[in-house]
Amino acid sequence: MEQFERVPVWSKIRIKELRSRREQLYFFIKYASEYAERTGDTVRPFGKKTWEGAFEEWDRH
Repeated sequence: MEQFERVPVWSKIRIKELRSRREQLYFFIKYASEYAERTGDTVRPFGKKTWEGAFEEWDRH
């Protein structure tokens, strides 16, 4: 539970990979980079709000 609380986006992606039995991380990172560019957060590592916002949008697709 501690990992989920500390890094919820990564934990959710890992759960999604396990459930779907497919790689998700590559596609999420690509989407997060595009999201960050759209929102003006171009410095890596991205801020927490960028990771969370990108995940919310990406997870809806």
